[in-house]
Amino acid sequence: MSANVPREPNLFSTYQDMFLSHQKLMPYTGLAQTLTQTTRRVIDAQIAYAQTIMTANAALLEAMMARPAADDIGPSKAAKQPD
Repeated sequence: MSANVPREPNLFSTYQDMFLSHQKLMPYTGLAQTLTQTTRRVIDAQIAYAQTIMTANAALLEAMMARPAADDIGPSKAAKQPD
């Protein structure tokens, strides 16, 4: 009768086996985290660059609008002028 007594599974060894199998299946977790951080830094730099360009464009546009524009001859006026 004692031969049919169910044994309790060793939970620690089960979790340890799961952890070891996870390490074997996912060896590049650190690389993925580094890649994610690098990508985030590049995106942040691109956003900062775009904001700087937009600020510079706004300043340039403001400077251009403050000064009187030169008299440009548009296509309709140029067409009416004699050759």
